[in-house]
Amino acid sequence: GYREREFHWSHSRITEFLTLQMEERPQGPHCENTKIWPNCVSGAGLGLQLYGALRGTDNQRIYHRWLEFAKQHYMETKRGELSWFATYYDPLQEAAHVMRGRGSALILLESTPYMYPADREFVGQLYEMAMRRLGWSDPRKPVVRLQPDPRPIGRALFLAREFGDQVTEGRLREIVEQEFEPRMFGDEQDRFGYWFGLDTPWPRGQLTGVLMMSQLGEPGAWWRIFNEPNLVKHCESTVEGVDYPSMG
Repeated sequence: GYREREFHWSHSRITEFLTLQMEERPQGPHCENTKIWPNCVSGAGLGLQLYGALRGTDNQRIYHRWLEFAKQHYMETKRGELSWFATYYDPLQEAAHVMRGRGSALILLESTPYMYPADREFVGQLYEMAMRRLGWSDPRKPVVRLQPDPRPIGRALFLAREFGDQVTEGRLREIVEQEFEPRMFGDEQDRFGYWFGLDTPWPRGQLTGVLMMSQLGEPGAWWRIFNEPNLVKHCESTVEGVDYPSMG
């Protein structure tokens, strides 16, 4: 660590540290020096919610408090449409860097998967606003990608499946199949991944991981993980000696 200091972390210590930081800073802790990024804070907050659901603590309350702050200060909606969403907030300048138009919808998609399990109804409304702003939910319009980064499509596809939005899911899945280079690989051609037009010997794990979320589980599964977790499995028999990569 900094100046050769040593830090010993566990899940509980990280949770305690984050909870204290968020209690002291309603706007959220810094993700990097003097910058508070909603997507980073919402991801950390969702970790607090999962910890609380698994351990029976109330750590998620501080995340829910931050969400209420974010609704007031990190986004704006008018007449049922998204006006802007903050890329980050600088507490020294006391100003938020915001994107408007379709760019705001792309920035919003970075945070919605993390915010959704904590406020299903509100984030459902944000998702619909983002899809309308981008035109991805309208069959009369082509799906226009505003940047080469495949993650916005991947996140939107995941949310479309989670919310049961079959029209948008079908449109975005066509883009994935046509443009993201899905193919088998490995010595025995028994593994699967996406190449995204990148000249790499292996598929990119994080990018493929986003798309995996739209292929696993039924609609609502992501919400249930954080709100109705299966705690019984921790007391049930354990299977050993499984070829985990192949099983995955």
